[in-house]
Amino acid sequence: MASGARGVLGYFSQLAALAAIAGCATQASPAADAGADTSADVAPCTVTPQLKSIDTNYFSQSCALSGCHDSAVAWQGNLDLSTGNAWKSLVNQPAVQAAAKKDGKLLVVPGHPEQSYLYEKLTATTEGRLMPYGATAPYDPDCSIAAVKKWIENGALDD
Repeated sequence: MASGARGVLGYFSQLAALAAIAGCATQASPAADAGADTSADVAPCTVTPQLKSIDTNYFSQSCALSGCHDSAVAWQGNLDLSTGNAWKSLVNQPAVQAAAKKDGKLLVVPGHPEQSYLYEKLTATTEGRLMPYGATAPYDPDCSIAAVKKWIENGALDD
């Protein structure tokens, strides 16, 4: 066999091996794996609908970061979401973004997540930038955002 042919065959052998490896890394189709238990693939939700939990497990890790909504700067919307400051910064406080301010929106309206500008910013149901900054889709909607929504529905207590 000519060396050029061996090189081509070697190249195709390597491609086949890479394809097999890549196939192992891809997820099986839902139809082929309909009965499989995927609960081990999903991290358990650690955020509960109490402000202390939301503060510790969501705001401090996703929002109260340096240069965003921390106590040192809090320049983004004049909003300090550092530990212990979220309630007084959010509940019944006016939004400062121009369009939201013009519409008289409040950041958190106790009992009404659908009227709360914070919830709109977390779920991309308002104009402007989705939060947390850099997100391209709502961040952790089944856990963190669900906890924020339930907290607001429950009256946005300082608990």
